[in-house]
Amino acid sequence: MLRSPVGLSKAVVVLLAAVAAVDCAMLHGHLSLYGLMGERAGEGRPASRGDLADDLLTSAVAVLGACLFLATAVVFIIWFHRVRVNAGVFAPEHFGSGPGWAIGAWFIPVANAVIPCRIAHQTWHASRRDPYRRPGKGERPTLVKVWWLLWLVASAADYLAWSAYDDAVAARSFLGGADPAAVRAACLALVVAAVLDVVAALFAALFVRRLSAMQDAKALRGPVPVVPAVV
Repeated sequence: MLRSPVGLSKAVVVLLAAVAAVDCAMLHGHLSLYGLMGERAGEGRPASRGDLADDLLTSAVAVLGACLFLATAVVFIIWFHRVRVNAGVFAPEHFGSGPGWAIGAWFIPVANAVIPCRIAHQTWHASRRDPYRRPGKGERPTLVKVWWLLWLVASAADYLAWSAYDDAVAARSFLGGADPAAVRAACLALVVAAVLDVVAALFAALFVRRLSAMQDAKALRGPVPVVPAVV
């Protein structure tokens, strides 16, 4: 049964915008700390606990970001399942697995780096005006590939950057203070990761809007006889 994904897509886009806004706030904090660590390195003294911005505002932004990310992930997966179900109505032969995989695939370690992308590709192709012929103008899955690549790169960058930051901060318990050069390098990595997060959120929003619009337009046109292309 077809159900419009437009309402859910708007919710996803709003949440992605909020996540990007928090990333920008964190980016500002990372840049400020990067500059401060440069001063500490020039002075030849370690970074203190206060220098590392362990304050209520920083903690609040981090908690807000985590909550927004969780909410966005939940709504996105609900939307992803909705468009997969619709695509199964449009062209069921494009899929070798049931729509439940549009939810479950995200929770399988390692496989969640591949299976959701494959489902997105299949859903995109089934949602085209004519899924049995060559893609028309604006129907090529380039946006799917860019969105997924950015998502993987941003996720890896986040993990590596925060790991480097945690390691740099943890060193203070042995040295009496964190090495400002190590913290500065970690801050630079966090800046890169934050920028990638913002760009990934932008392309995720574009992907959600475009696929939802394709399905909405296809549903409004109603059933039409489709003749498979002759090879």
